[in-house]
Parts: sequence; C-alpha cells; structure tokens
Amino acid sequence: MQPFFVADLNTQGELREITEYDYAALERIPGATDLIARCSGELYKNPEEMEVALSDIRRTLLRWRATASSAGIATVRRAAGDLVSVSLLAAGKDAEADKATLAVFQQHLVRELRQTPFEPAFDLIQIKERPLLATITFAKNSDADEPLIEAIADRSFAAAYFRYLRLA
Repeated sequence: MQPFFVADLNTQGELREITEYDYAALERIPGATDLIARCSGELYKNPEEMEVALSDIRRTLLRWRATASSAGIATVRRAAGDLVSVSLLAAGKDAEADKATLAVFQQHLVRELRQTPFEPAFDLIQIKERPLLATITFAKNSDADEPLIEAIADRSFAAAYFRYLRLA
C-alpha cells in the first residue's frame, strides 16, 4: 500500500517540513495501533462526521468532518476544550475537493491574521503530495495530560482514514 505525506505547518501556515509515512511504520510507534483502531472503528460507523475519545480517560478528543468523499478536517482537542491541532486531509482522489478543502482553510488563515503583526503564508495550497495530512499545531505538549496521544493523534487518524479509502 502506498505511503501518505504529513505536512507540518506553523500557525501562520508556513511549511515546516513534509514527511512520508506508511501504515506499517506508524504501527511501530507505541500507542499508535490503539489510536488507529479507535479512529477506524468510529470512521467505519460514520465516515462523514464523528468524535472519538483517544483514550479510556477521555482527556484527548478527535473530531472529524468530511468536506467531500475523500477530503476533510480533523481537530484534536483536550477535554477542557483547548485546541491542540487542526488537520486537513486530502486523499488525491478528487483534485477539486482537495483544492476546495485547502483553499477554504487558507482563506480562514488570511482572515484570522488580518490586522495582526503576522502575515499568512500560502504554503498550504502549494503542497502537491497526496494523500496528504496537513497539520497546524496550536497547543504545546508541556501542558498535556496525554502528550504522546496528542503528538500522534493526527497521524494515526490519517492512517485510519487513508486505509478506509484504500490508499494507505
């Protein structure tokens, strides 16, 4: 099965790095198999929209909303409501759906950073690799109850999602 790509962006949308992942390598990270299984189970029940607790103690939650049949947005939040990350998934099956999902988020960045000392980057819409997980991380792990879960939640969900689409 083919690999997927993870683009890590800063809060202005500047690309930090793109890393290639495959399902088998991700499974070797402690805790990833459980996260993939949790996400897969919920995704198969409702691929359009879902929320799943990423541990039995329910301190980290992942919410998914499809924007098309092969693209969407995932957020990771702490139980207290703090936003950890926002991730965009673009499978490459429908170029227009991918483009629309990335463009809407890019427009959001432009609006949010308007009249601030920060200028939005446009790296997001320039990324061509597919299947793609593009993540902007907001919260620092130093405040986390479940730092490992927060660190791999987006990648674990991407593995589940791209496998669901028979891509990873």
